[in-house]
Amino acid sequence: MTTVNSQSIVINKQLKDFEDTFDLSTPLKAGITFSYLTLNGNKSLWHDASASIVKEYFPQGDLPNTPVGKRYKSYLLNGVIKEVNVY
Repeated sequence: MTTVNSQSIVINKQLKDFEDTFDLSTPLKAGITFSYLTLNGNKSLWHDASASIVKEYFPQGDLPNTPVGKRYKSYLLNGVIKEVNVY
């Protein structure tokens, strides 16, 4: 049986407490990046931000932004990032 080492890092902050930047340097920053890509409807950067194993599922190039409703934006911005689990 294989033992998996993991670490849980408590965050307890809302998404809106973090800057909207494209930064994949840590698991938390990568999660924030994807949340803001979703919030902004930015399809063009999903390919660049994805791991190599899933890049093929996201088209490359300039893609139009997808409109995101105010209620959903508010929901995302006010959502709480409770913790990050790193395996």
